[in-house]
Amino acid sequence: RAGKGVARGPPRNRPHQSPVDMEAFHREHMAEVRANQGALMGQMAGRKLMLLTTTGSESGQPRTAVLGFAKDSNRYVIVASANAAPENPSWYGNLVTNPQVTVEVGAEKFSARARTADPKERERVKGLLPFFEGQQQKTTRALPLVILEREQGRIAPRRPTSPTLRLACLSGPCPDACCASLPCFN
Repeated sequence: RAGKGVARGPPRNRPHQSPVDMEAFHREHMAEVRANQGALMGQMAGRKLMLLTTTGSESGQPRTAVLGFAKDSNRYVIVASANAAPENPSWYGNLVTNPQVTVEVGAEKFSARARTADPKERERVKGLLPFFEGQQQKTTRALPLVILEREQGRIAPRRPTSPTLRLACLSGPCPDACCASLPCFN
């Protein structure tokens, strides 16, 4: 007989529920991804997330989003879903305006060029994202699939977290709130 606090068998696979406050979710996971070199804890343990930084199409300011991804050889594939919202996420509009982006995956941080997959490529790469079909079924718009291609020779190392590792910044104050006390060395 199972009582209070006693496990009643293996956990059930519950459908993923989107967080109520996406901004808080993104802030929390951006900090966790950066602090743990991409490793996630808790409910997100084992999931692959990247940080994609675009330039705001209107503000010109850096904007960072937390996204699931898939690898396609030496490229990354992401979906502009916004949890199947009726409109594309703002980061997608940003990269259409300015395809130069920064990608953070695991311990790596690098510059990349973003582009929307063409129809033939879309058919091939959509199967790489296990959550794509479920998201596509929840909306009437065609979810854009974005290909991120690393730009050779433009690798940006992760920022140091120790004050002893600070480097002088040549480009002005750091735009990232997570390390505002450290100089930027991008």
